[in-house]
Amino acid sequence: MKKPNLTDAKPWTVWRNPHGVQTLIGYARVSTRDQNLDVQMLRLREEKCGRIYAEKVSGANGPRPGWEALLAELRAGDTLLVLRIDRMGRRLNELVKSLDTVREAGAHVRSLEEGIDTSQRGGRFAFNVIASLAEKVRDDISENTRAGLAAAKLRGKVLGRPRKLEPARAAHCAQLRAQGFTLREIGRAMGIGKTTVQRALAMASALRGDPRQMSLAALES
Repeated sequence: MKKPNLTDAKPWTVWRNPHGVQTLIGYARVSTRDQNLDVQMLRLREEKCGRIYAEKVSGANGPRPGWEALLAELRAGDTLLVLRIDRMGRRLNELVKSLDTVREAGAHVRSLEEGIDTSQRGGRFAFNVIASLAEKVRDDISENTRAGLAAAKLRGKVLGRPRKLEPARAAHCAQLRAQGFTLREIGRAMGIGKTTVQRALAMASALRGDPRQMSLAALES
């Protein structure tokens, strides 16, 4: 299967398998362009979905055109397959609304990782319980993150990205580039953006001698 080529201008697509089970409809979603849909798409293909709707949009807010297109084609007797139920939405009320919309169409939801099937007795209850737990976990993570940032600020720690790369990190970027890694791969490995990688390579290329001897003064000269 060809990988979905999704962009800001085209954030969703549908993959159709004429040999698949046409009543099985898959839905795959990631929140940002840097995230990968491959795992979700592979699992849904293994289930022989007749259609798979894939999109790269946030589930927290804003429109989800791929999801809306899926709901428009959903028919009685269909089963909606997702890897996890949080692909259908981020908040409990949104998940419950999504489930109600699916049920009103006469269809069901099946989550592969959580083992939920709303066509079975107790499936809706299990859906709501896991959705509630997932929302609480996200809220706890957000609260802990905010608390950690506040504590760091009180300790006088400067928050945000550093203004300059350390010389050794610039040298490391250059070494990775020399080994054939792409700018994106270097950025992921170093935890920096593509533009910063390019700046680091420019810094390193202007230097002479042993990279271990590099200093900020040399970089700025």
